[in-house]
Amino acid sequence: MAWVLAFVALAIAVAGCGQPADSRSASSASAGAGGSGGSGGGSIASAGTGGGISCASGLGDCDHDASNGCEVTLAGSDKHHCGACGHDCLGGNCDGGKCLPVVLAAYLNSQGPIYRPRQLALSATHVYWANEGSGVWRVVKGGGMAEQLSTIGAAGGGVAVDAGFFYRGLNDTILRTPLAGGPSQEVKGAKPKGTPLLLDGTTLYYLALAGLERIDSGGGEPVVLAQPKPSTGPGMLAPLAFDGGYVYFLDATHVSRAPTAAPGATKVMGDGKQPSALFAHGGTLYWADWDGATATLYASTGAGSTKLGTHPAQIFSIVADEGRVYFGDVDAHIGTVTTAGTGLAVLYTGDTSGTRPALAIDDKAIYWSIEEGPSKNITVFQYGELKKLAK
Repeated sequence: MAWVLAFVALAIAVAGCGQPADSRSASSASAGAGGSGGSGGGSIASAGTGGGISCASGLGDCDHDASNGCEVTLAGSDKHHCGACGHDCLGGNCDGGKCLPVVLAAYLNSQGPIYRPRQLALSATHVYWANEGSGVWRVVKGGGMAEQLSTIGAAGGGVAVDAGFFYRGLNDTILRTPLAGGPSQEVKGAKPKGTPLLLDGTTLYYLALAGLERIDSGGGEPVVLAQPKPSTGPGMLAPLAFDGGYVYFLDATHVSRAPTAAPGATKVMGDGKQPSALFAHGGTLYWADWDGATATLYASTGAGSTKLGTHPAQIFSIVADEGRVYFGDVDAHIGTVTTAGTGLAVLYTGDTSGTRPALAIDDKAIYWSIEEGPSKNITVFQYGELKKLAK
């Protein structure tokens, strides 16, 4: 039932510190560091501070004990005070004051635990995903054994989770699997088509042949909210986002929204050339456009769109919190920029071309997965992984 198995580095700006990190290529120092090095960290305090006494730059009095002075080198390898007092790497190693990602699960074969997932879902304690061909899996956020919840497999689809069930979108149906164990059941009436799933309370949102639909998570009669035109953006799945009573979606070459309470009423939030990713948070839509050479990140509200920055590779996934936007690109890089449009940089450089990272975020960490594929130098095959990086 469970398999033990234990992913993203260019130049980086540490989330929250606004100082670009130096370019590095540090290999993992111990099990769990994972990948070819990277930069992490966030919520970094002013260098050299951290306790009740004054410390020289780069040191911290993290135990608040004046008798042993400034006992921590913040730009060192202390994984519990990495870059700042109290900044914990959540199981990853610390290198030069920057947290490194930790591998939560990795590819073994086409049966799992990681094999071409398209979307991640988070509960308070676990990361959930659905593999292409090998069912539903989860792993504790802190690391441990990857657990298979269902063996039902098909082309990778969207996922969602609530207090009692894990939902998986397949072609023409949504399966609901009890977290406590038991057989999967269909959400009757739902007929999604290769779509992500959004879950708000007891309502599921997805794309079907009839358009953007909603349905009760227990099944019933679906309601068509909008009929978007096909998008030219080749995202992980035709992306959807939910925030504040609206569902956001790609509609041809622009991004639109539809209110959940007024089917058919849509508003264009941003025009682009090839939108490929979107995420909504706090009344703002964050989305990426691709012109064939450069990806541009935007923040859009009802008042208009603001350019946050550009990136040299196509972006497939976006998540955001109160202060930062995080994104994953075709080369498995994970990047960030502030919601004000400053400090755009890469947190982790991947080594796989043509992949499409799936991202998720909570208050402490960023989670992502990649598909397996050849490395960019074509000499090494990079297998799929699920990773976590402390903010």
